[in-house]
Parts: sequence; structure tokens; C-alpha cells
Amino acid sequence: MMTKHGYEDVSVKDIRKELMSLGVKDEDLLSQRKKPLVELLTKTKNKYVLPPDEDDDILYNIEFSDDEDGNILDAVDTESLKEEESKGLVRPAFNSEKWSEWVVSQFADEELENGAPTCDGLRRVTENVLGPIEKVEIIKNDTPNVNNKGNATVVVGVTISRVLLEGHPRHGSYIYVEDLADANKLNTPEEIFKHPSATAGTRAESRVYRKMLRLRKVLTAEELASNESTLEEEWSPSTPITEQQITVIDMLCKRTNMNISDFINCGDSKYVCVEQVSEQSAQKMLQYLNRIQRKDAERPDDVGEYDENWKVKNDDTREENFSKRV
Repeated sequence: MMTKHGYEDVSVKDIRKELMSLGVKDEDLLSQRKKPLVELLTKTKNKYVLPPDEDDDILYNIEFSDDEDGNILDAVDTESLKEEESKGLVRPAFNSEKWSEWVVSQFADEELENGAPTCDGLRRVTENVLGPIEKVEIIKNDTPNVNNKGNATVVVGVTISRVLLEGHPRHGSYIYVEDLADANKLNTPEEIFKHPSATAGTRAESRVYRKMLRLRKVLTAEELASNESTLEEEWSPSTPITEQQITVIDMLCKRTNMNISDFINCGDSKYVCVEQVSEQSAQKMLQYLNRIQRKDAERPDDVGEYDENWKVKNDDTREENFSKRV
């Protein structure tokens, strides 16, 4: 008796889509019938995980269905999808209300600096979410000189060869985005101003990925570094926590299984809701959360477990307390 391959109910169209998502672009290969397509897909998916010379053996003793019009959705566990969606694990629609929050959750701990994604992290997430980066190029590079008062300005262009994300307006086509950034002694920490053009280039590249990923109200780590020198002048006690900071505090507390309300209130200051936290205090909280993740700091005492419904409770508490003052 032949072994089933798991694609009996999957249509040829969907198999071709999966092959293209794995980088198969040869039209002759993709025009084949179901049996050779499944063989190709199986081999492509397993060539990175099977030991040498073992991937050929997997192609034999396979039973194929005569029906090539099966619906891939028949094999989907819709109840599991609903459960995952309720937990926020399912990717939202591109550029939707929850999109930025989901994208930020895709960064690894070491790819965030005080809650802001680094250029390396942005590059990795962009490729994972949108598609392969074909080219990163310097379009313009104005080096520091006397005439521009020591300011380096760099324009970077990035090309994604083919957008693989379904629902993206450019799905199946390419994307090209460019942006510019500058670096000078006023907006760059002294320790990295030794290479102003490289710094400006990294900032510009980060801005391109931020645009490509449609990240709203999110600054990159490189952009935040450009504001450090003027932070004391711009900050005031009334500056509230940003939405980006709230999103990252939520993400880090979820990863470390800590109750958000307990965490923000474990210091000397007490808050009715997260919106009462100042931007400067939120930055210190993020630094501490990063240290906890790296095992460089202990988890605070009396902090409960993460609550999936904390936002609803936070909003209810905020509304209740502020409505009493009106």
C-alpha cells in the first residue's frame, strides 16, 4: 500500500503558489501536473533538513489522487485558527489596524533597542514578511565637508524582487523604495560619529524598511539615536508614553509572562493606567525589560502572570477614573 503524501486535497494551483513562495520561478517546472509538482515541493521543502543523499528516498511510494481540484481549506482546522486569532497569533491583514503591532512582535529580543527595531532586525523581518531583498544600493552620498558644515547625507534604495505576502497591493510584483537620512554632530552620538556616511546610510536603510513594512508611529533604533543629543531639551514631564512604547512593553511582558499593570507599578511611582506613564519612564521600563530577557536582571517580586485581556481592563479603569473627575 502506498504512503499518502499529504497533498491529496490540495489543488495544483495552491501547490504552485507554495513552490513560488519557496523561490521556484522556472515556468517549465511550474507548468507540470500534480505528481511531479508534489515531488518537487517535497524535495524543495526537505532539502534543508534532511541529511545528504536522503532527500531522494522520500519521493518513492507516494499515492496520488486523481482529483486535482481539491480545496486546501478543507484541511484547515478552523477552530484552531479561531483560537490562534483570539490570542493574536494570526497575521492580520496588511496595513490594517493591528498590522504594526503584529510586525513589531516579529522582532527578536536582540533586534530591539529600548523598544525600537534595529536595521538588522528590520532587514530580516522585511524578507520574512514581504519577500527576498534583491538589492540595497546607495543612490546618493554627500560626504561631510566645509560647505555642508560637516553633514553627511545618504539616499538608500531597496528592491524586493517579488512580494510573497498575499493581500499586499504589490503581491507577485517587485517593490522599490528609497529614503534619505543625515548624520552630523548635532544628531549623532559622539561614539558613532567617526563614520558619518555609514551612520547616515544605516539610518536611511532603516527608514526604507519602516516604509515597506508600513510601520505606523514606530521609530527605528537608528532614528532614536539621532534624537539622543536633543532629548533633554525636547522632553518635558508632560510628555506621555508613546503607542510604540506601549506595544513593545506589551510584547516584552508577554514574552516574560509578566502582568503589565503589576510591572509598571512595581517602582516608586503608581499608575492607574498605562497611559499615565511618561515617555521617559517608559524608556527606563523598556531597558529593564530587556535586561530581564537577557537574564541580566531579576524579575520583580509580586508581579503576576501576563493577562491577555489587560487592554480591556486598562481602558475600563482609565475611563472609570477619568469620568469621575469630569
